[in-house]
Amino acid sequence: MQNFYKDENDPLRCDNVQVATAARTTHVPIITVPVLVDPVCAMARKPRVKWHEERAIRSYYCILDVTELGVDTTGARNIVSLQDRWDEYLQQIGDSCNGKFWRLFLSLHTLSRVAIDSALKVVKNMYVPQEEKKEHPISRRQLFEVINKLQPFWPHVMHTHKIDVSRFNLPSGTKEIEFKFIDPIWAWILAARRQHPLELHWKPVSQRRGMEMYGGGIQYGKFFKEACSGIPPNCYPMCMGLHWDGTGARGISSEPICIAVGNSNSCKSDTQFCIGYMPHVPDEKKPEWSSDKVATEVKFFIRQECASVILRVMEEGARRGVRCRLLNQHNDDVVRLLFPRLSSMNFDQPEAQLFFGLQNKVSCSHCRRRKGYSAFRTCREHVPENVGRLYRVANNVRTSVHRKMAREKLYRWGFNWQRECRLRYACDKLFVRLPGHDEIFPCLDYRDRMHGLVIFLHRILFNILADFGFSARHRRILDQRLGKVCERRFTTEAPLRPQKSIFTDVGMSATDKAMVIFLLSHVIGHVSGDIIDREVYNPLASAIAQAQLILIAVTGRRSYLKHELEEIFDKGFIKLFGALEFVRESIYMRHLQKWARSSVGNPPKRFKTMSRYINHLHKH
Repeated sequence: MQNFYKDENDPLRCDNVQVATAARTTHVPIITVPVLVDPVCAMARKPRVKWHEERAIRSYYCILDVTELGVDTTGARNIVSLQDRWDEYLQQIGDSCNGKFWRLFLSLHTLSRVAIDSALKVVKNMYVPQEEKKEHPISRRQLFEVINKLQPFWPHVMHTHKIDVSRFNLPSGTKEIEFKFIDPIWAWILAARRQHPLELHWKPVSQRRGMEMYGGGIQYGKFFKEACSGIPPNCYPMCMGLHWDGTGARGISSEPICIAVGNSNSCKSDTQFCIGYMPHVPDEKKPEWSSDKVATEVKFFIRQECASVILRVMEEGARRGVRCRLLNQHNDDVVRLLFPRLSSMNFDQPEAQLFFGLQNKVSCSHCRRRKGYSAFRTCREHVPENVGRLYRVANNVRTSVHRKMAREKLYRWGFNWQRECRLRYACDKLFVRLPGHDEIFPCLDYRDRMHGLVIFLHRILFNILADFGFSARHRRILDQRLGKVCERRFTTEAPLRPQKSIFTDVGMSATDKAMVIFLLSHVIGHVSGDIIDREVYNPLASAIAQAQLILIAVTGRRSYLKHELEEIFDKGFIKLFGALEFVRESIYMRHLQKWARSSVGNPPKRFKTMSRYINHLHKH
């Protein structure tokens, strides 16, 4: 592990080829005989990187103070003074009540307001001495009244922006709406201080030439390497994620906007910080608003304005740098100079389609995937200058003979000419552009794993099972097997949530769907002939195994070589759909033979085989 942060030509590396051949003093074993291992089994059984192992790797370098390194912080944004003021504010809040109250309140603060108020009142009346009752509030409301009397801190890190919506002539007469949000730089620092110091990465892992590994964490990726190389020496990247999503509970809907810490491989809730909520116009509460065409235009415009103003604050930090104070591996506060870099903007499919201005769900901002093209067909990449030029021509207010052609070409390339994303105009230094990849939204437009992969794989597999035409008895047996398998704890030590059926996804979360895919191989059995016919058992089992391998690879914290990722995804999807096409063809032929014998009713719907899948399956 000591080699991870050393250059590949460093003579101190124990696997340096020149040193190993020049002298025999090395104690590194060199394998000269190839070891034959099934590549699929080896990839599926790769061990997961544990948190303690990652912390051990991260502990091989330490972050020093900028004053010790002599880094020039002139012109950088100083957050250290804000952190000092924040510490004073927290100290004042702590002094407003005694320590016993805070120990009680902090153990109850996640409960409901009624439960907190009842517990505080009972404890105060029965156990708190008379001389300490003044420092023991009896309700959360009374506690906030005490805190609000202090000198407020949050106005120092708040931003306000007026969004002009007069151009839409809303029926309510709304001309502008107010958008308030917390400084994203400050939010990132608060979220980063909640992390373990050894779980935050500041240097990329040195990859061996020709043996680059990906998937083990952000420290292995090209994005992190490029982000670190694009900043001054002895400075570090501040990888930031920006995202929002709609949610609703008890009749109340909201869209929180969150900042994520991208220097960590964890996606837990403590790596996120809510900086505000997406504003709305009063007209959205009207029933007829959802069917109005202007509703989507207003929604798109508000998101572009909110994202632009947040990104402008981050862009200023990306140009000047941010001087802040964070813990190092020895839990010592050290001052360091960070440069913000936008690492992700993860959305669900509807939000991504709306924000990036794509035409439909199958559009892609990376390549020209035209209507009717296969997802496995290699298409030409988009050129940002060409797309920008087409947008300018398509939205030209003057009459132009090329305007219609530009709109049609944008439509063919997957873009909505009426909704141009402002992301490219709001920031420049904030982006990380990979060498050789000229993207419209650099390192940002990637679909979410839950909707784009987990739910998709579950749907295509269980649609196949629904098309088998099992009898009621066989369906009942398969569902009983699923219940027994959930009790056996095949994949996890903790008991699994019991699932009712493999033929429906009612009440199943995305985690349940992913887990059922791993249990499906036990449900269909390890041999054919009992319920599933012999000719379709092997293709179905192969499809399930390939889906399991894909889910293992995308869960993270497992390192794969480039050719292994090509085997899992590029070739794996072809194998998966090839097996499913073979199963569907077999089902169709069985139904056709059954209809030919009986000649009752209509013939089964004609099945058109996909030759590129079937031929590939026969070759393998």
